[in-house]
Amino acid sequence: MKRIRWDLVVALALVVAHIIAVWGYTGLWWGDIGRWSHEVERFAAGELPYRDFQWHYPPLGLWVEGFAARLVGTDRDPLGAINAVLAILIVLAYVRYARQVAKGSGVGLMAV
Repeated sequence: MKRIRWDLVVALALVVAHIIAVWGYTGLWWGDIGRWSHEVERFAAGELPYRDFQWHYPPLGLWVEGFAARLVGTDRDPLGAINAVLAILIVLAYVRYARQVAKGSGVGLMAV
């Protein structure tokens, strides 16, 4: 029987609790959220950043979210689901990284 990795359990519980707490909430002022969502929608529709619309950031984030949006859609809920999956993957990678950098017991909990 494998040992339970409590650092991973705590990290996943925290990120899932955060996702549940903020699902669908954009705040009183949308700020750039509406613009970024529109640019993801444009990319998913086949337009290219820097040529067809302004994108002031490196393109990797737009590519990841835009290609996923081509598969699941560009409404608020599918984009929220894409971001939730990306957040979970980032937390998993960070806990693994923390374990590798600082080997020892309970080191992953420090990452949380």
